[in-house]
Amino acid sequence: MKVGTFCVLLILAAACSGDDLTRTYLERSRSLPSVSEPKETESLLRFEYDLDGDAIPEVFFSRDSLRDRQGHLWTMYAKSLKGNVYREIGSAQFPEKMFVPQSSPVGDTQVPGFYTYGPGGGGKGTIYLFSYVDGKLENTESKDVDLQDADKADDQFFNQLFAANLEQVNPLNIVKKPLKEILAEQEKPTPRLPPTTSRNAEKNIRTPNNVPVKNSPLATTEDRPDESGFPSLVTALFCFAAVAAVIALLIALRRHRQRAS
Repeated sequence: MKVGTFCVLLILAAACSGDDLTRTYLERSRSLPSVSEPKETESLLRFEYDLDGDAIPEVFFSRDSLRDRQGHLWTMYAKSLKGNVYREIGSAQFPEKMFVPQSSPVGDTQVPGFYTYGPGGGGKGTIYLFSYVDGKLENTESKDVDLQDADKADDQFFNQLFAANLEQVNPLNIVKKPLKEILAEQEKPTPRLPPTTSRNAEKNIRTPNNVPVKNSPLATTEDRPDESGFPSLVTALFCFAAVAAVIALLIALRRHRQRAS
């Protein structure tokens, strides 16, 4: 698949997705540089995790083409406590199994966050600590490790963090969905209500003697005489004018009698 064709597909998916947050991310991901060549089987990746313990999970998104040896580039969203509004709070790059929630001290406060690992090759890499500080995701610590070092200290630290995840197939419960499938779901026709009875339908209503029925009870408001109240308004104005004329006549007669006396 050519990059241009993929971009069109991505734009369409962003426009058609029924999930507002998915649409937001797809639009956002258009501005992210692809790490690898987009493929025809390009998929959207998503997982959720409640980092701060407020019972409202944060949401992580990525795409197949946003992945290299360091893992996927994930964009993180948090939901506001007031209203159904999500906002982007940051991004981090890590392999699918290298994500371990961990609170950490920032100043005098324990803040939520997570550990990740970025492999560098030859048994070496970097362990990162990301913290959720003041509504933003920040890389607060990093440690270079050599998993083949003789003293095994780095290896033990690595296994302490990630060994349990490595034994599982999908520890983060990541959901992968092809962009084409997202489009296909949105292209399904929307059911429509049956049309109301029209004048044409009324013309076809006949009695057993084949006599057309006028003013059928099935007629819609459109088919009935105008009941907008316009004739009533004209009548009211006419009555008002008549009363005013009578009053004026009475006043004139009274003045005439006063002059005569």
